[in-house]
Amino acid sequence: MKHIVTLALILAGFATPQAQIVQVKDISTGFGTESGNPRELFDYNGTLFFRAANGQVSSQIGLWKSDGTENGTVIVKDVDYSTQAYFGNGYNFTPFNGALYFTGGTTSFNNGTVNVELWKTDGTTDGTVRVKDLHPGLGSSNPNLLTILNPTTMLFQANDGTGGMELWKTDGTSDGTVNITDFQGNGNTISWMNKLGSEVIMGQNLYYMGIVFPLGNEIYKTNGDVGNNTFVKELNGDIINGVDKYAVNALGTIFFIGNNGSTGWELFKTDGTAAGTVLVKDIKPGSQSSGIPYQIVTLGNNIYFATNTNDSRLWKSDGTAAGTVAIPLPPGVVASNTYSYVTSANGLVYFYANEGTTWDLYATNGTVTTKLLDCNASSASLLSFASEKCFVEYNGFVYFAVDSDGDGKKEFWRTNGTAAGTVLVAGLFTPFVNPQSVSYITVSNNKIFFAGTLNDGNELMMFDPSTLDTDQAPDADALTVYPNPSNGSMRVSYNFTGPAAFAVFDLLGKEVSRGAVNGNEIKTDLNNGMYVLKINYQDVTYTRKIVIVNQ
Repeated sequence: MKHIVTLALILAGFATPQAQIVQVKDISTGFGTESGNPRELFDYNGTLFFRAANGQVSSQIGLWKSDGTENGTVIVKDVDYSTQAYFGNGYNFTPFNGALYFTGGTTSFNNGTVNVELWKTDGTTDGTVRVKDLHPGLGSSNPNLLTILNPTTMLFQANDGTGGMELWKTDGTSDGTVNITDFQGNGNTISWMNKLGSEVIMGQNLYYMGIVFPLGNEIYKTNGDVGNNTFVKELNGDIINGVDKYAVNALGTIFFIGNNGSTGWELFKTDGTAAGTVLVKDIKPGSQSSGIPYQIVTLGNNIYFATNTNDSRLWKSDGTAAGTVAIPLPPGVVASNTYSYVTSANGLVYFYANEGTTWDLYATNGTVTTKLLDCNASSASLLSFASEKCFVEYNGFVYFAVDSDGDGKKEFWRTNGTAAGTVLVAGLFTPFVNPQSVSYITVSNNKIFFAGTLNDGNELMMFDPSTLDTDQAPDADALTVYPNPSNGSMRVSYNFTGPAAFAVFDLLGKEVSRGAVNGNEIKTDLNNGMYVLKINYQDVTYTRKIVIVNQ
C-alpha cells in the first residue's frame, strides 16, 4: 500500500501546471471559429509586429503589434467596411531612419483593385502612413526587398507602371523617394540577386541582377545615386542569362551562381570589377550544371550550399577552387538524394536530407555531420520552410518548426546542435501543450513568438525560455532511453535509487500510457508511432522522444 501511495504522488507530478507554451490572444474571436492567421512576425525595438485578420472580418488583414500580453496585443492600423488593409510579405519589414517600413495598401470592395505601396509606422495608428504613391490611381507599384544601403538611404524594387520593375531609393519622405534606374524598353527590368538585400551589399554598393535588352540576366552595382548603375561583367553573351538571383556577401566578396556558357550553372564570385568576376570552381566539369542552390549561407571562413542535380551534395567553399569541397555524406544518405533548406545558426549549418521517402534534419560544422532528428518529414511540409521563417537562434539554442511524424503539420522544436539536445519544446512541460502548423518563429523582448494552431485556430503563440530551469530541463546527457526505436520495452541509463514513474503522450498531448519504472525498465503497449516519454524522479522530470515499431 505504501508503494501505491508513493507512486500515485509521483504520477501526480505529471499534472502539476508549469510554465509552458501559451496562446497570446484569440485574434479571431470576433468572427467565430476562424483563425487570426498571424504572419510575417517581426521584432522592432522590443515590440512584435505582424499581420493578421483585422478582428472584424477574417478575410481583411491588418497590421498588429504585441508586447506578449493579451491586452497588449492590438491592431495598429484599423480599416473601415469599404476597404481592406493589405500588408505585404514579411521580409519587407525593415527598420530605417526611426520607423518600421513595409509593403501595404488597400483593396477596394467596389472594383477589386489593390493599391500596394511603401508604408511606414511608428507603432501608432496616426503614425502608420504611406510614404509615396508610386503608381497613382488603381494600380500598385508592389515595392519589395527593402535594403538599407546606408543610414540615410534605403533601396527597394518597384514598378511605377511605366518602366517595369526598377530600382528606387528613399530617405523616408515622399520627395526623397525616387527612381535611380530607368531601364525603359521592352522586357527591360531588374531583380535582386536574392531576398536578403543586406547580403548583397559590399562596400558602398548594392549588387543586383539586371535584365537590359539585348543582354540577359547579368550583374550590376549601384551606390544609390540617381543614374549610377554600373554593369560589372557580361558572363554569357547576348540574351542568354549569365547570373542567377541567389548571392551572398562573404569573405570580402560577393558569391553568386553564374553561367558563362561553357560551365553550366556553377559558383562564381566578384570583387566588383570585371577582372575580379570569376568562376570559383566547375563542380560538374563541362557544360552540365552542378545545379542552382536555393540557399548560400556563411559559417566562419566558408560559404555552404547544396547542389540540386541527381548527385546532390552539400558543399563548402573558402573562395578558392581547391577549398571548394563536398561535405562527407552522413550515414544512410547517398549522393543521389536531395539536400535542401540549408541555414546556418549557433555555429553549425543545418539542413534536411532525403533518405528515400522522407526528410531528416542534420547539422554539420564542416567536418563532422550529425543526424539531429529522424523526423520523417514529407517534402510537402518543407515547401514553406524558407518563407515561413522556421529556424531562429536564441541564447545557445536553435528553435525550429518541423513535421516530426509525417502528418504535414509542423511542431515547435529546439536543438543545441546534438541529437540528445534536439527536443519537442512541448515535451519539456506539464501539462503538454503542443501547437500544430507552427510558422514564423521570431524572438522579441527575450521571448519566442510564432503562429500555431490549438483550439482557436491558427493564432499568436509565445514561449518564454527563461521558464526552463534545471528541474524542468535536466542535463541532456543525464538519461538515455534505449533501444529507441523499440517495440515498447525500453531501458533507461539512469540508476534510480527510489520510486520513479513514467507517462507517455502522443504528439497531440493526449496521455496514452503511464506506470512505474521497474528498476531501469519501462514497458508499454503502444501502436506504432512517435511519442513523448516523461519520467519523474525526485521532483525532476526527464523528457525524451521515443519511437515505437512493432514487428
